[in-house]
Amino acid sequence: TRVHITQKPDALMTELVKYVMDSGGVDYELSDAFKDGLIGGRGWLVPRIDYRADPIQGEPRFDHADWREVLRDPAVRRYDCMDAQYIIRHRWLSRWQLTDLYPNKKSQIERAAYMAQQAEVEHPNQQALYFDNKGQRFRVIETWWRKPRRIKYAYDAQSGSFEPFGGTAEQATSLASRLPIQFIDRTVQDVRVTVSLGVGGVVLEDKPTPYTQEPINRMLPFIPYVAEETDGKFRGIVRDLKDP
Repeated sequence: TRVHITQKPDALMTELVKYVMDSGGVDYELSDAFKDGLIGGRGWLVPRIDYRADPIQGEPRFDHADWREVLRDPAVRRYDCMDAQYIIRHRWLSRWQLTDLYPNKKSQIERAAYMAQQAEVEHPNQQALYFDNKGQRFRVIETWWRKPRRIKYAYDAQSGSFEPFGGTAEQATSLASRLPIQFIDRTVQDVRVTVSLGVGGVVLEDKPTPYTQEPINRMLPFIPYVAEETDGKFRGIVRDLKDP
């Protein structure tokens, strides 16, 4: 039994993977991620909570995300993709799955399906990228991206304390004239999650990240083979087998 747990996010996630491995819930998914990593340099695992056996607490599980489904910032240099400005996952979901997941968007989903079916005759190749008429499936685009935001902080030099200030410029000037307070502007990068369809401009979800700390998204990069190209991009082991 693995009992040592650390509070650091990366080490905590490692302990979680080990726990799920011990419970037998990640064998096939880990093998698929390992294969993707050998071929393309990076595989992906997606953590989730399975409530089938335990509807109250649930059990941690991992799904495999095919490397073809993941588009990441090409400027990424870190193993964990913490320096990414965006990471996109696109996958196929049926219109019935979507209406179950987003019941308040049912009318927009149905309208997008109608628009795609009508446009199939005029632009068959283009529509096939985002809507499968035969299977009645949409390509769902899940984007995790960073959005810059300016924050004004009220800083007390005497106590060293600071807190965000949401007042007007006049209020800031008035407080600064009466109290030993400085107002400092800083730019932070919020992470947002946007789920959309490639048809009809339908946005199913657009909200701040549910995480209080990094990472930028909920997918875990899996890198079994550490070898970098001259431009810093990761590569798979099969690259060495190709004829130069």
